[in-house]
Amino acid sequence: MAAKWKIEFYEDHQGRRPVEKWIDGLSVQKAEAVIVALKEVLAINGIMLASGRWLKSVGGGLYEFRIRHSVSQIQDMYQIANKSLVGGTEAILLRIFVAFAGEKTIVLLGAYDKGKNDKAGFQQNQIGVARKRLREWKHRQG
Repeated sequence: MAAKWKIEFYEDHQGRRPVEKWIDGLSVQKAEAVIVALKEVLAINGIMLASGRWLKSVGGGLYEFRIRHSVSQIQDMYQIANKSLVGGTEAILLRIFVAFAGEKTIVLLGAYDKGKNDKAGFQQNQIGVARKRLREWKHRQG
């Protein structure tokens, strides 16, 4: 299935992409789960995911994209023909903060591994960082 939404990485003033850097620092299994979830779930379904378990509004136009499944589980759930060779049994509990812009753009603003840090204060801090980035992104757009 072809993507309906364009995924855009937030860039700071120095041209750095924090979510891309975060993905690069993940294990192979987790990074592959993120890539498959972004391409095969978020880019295809977009805001429609807000009515389910994948996407949760955290207010102000900011959403938390929740990745809780391995690559093979995602591929089975969405009947994806091109199966990944990435295996493993590593627990996946990842979060990416996103915003929807215009009709078909999703901006990736921040991310963290909830399995490594599930403290409420840490999550609130990450939401605050994502909100700041969203404000900066909107300001540059407009």
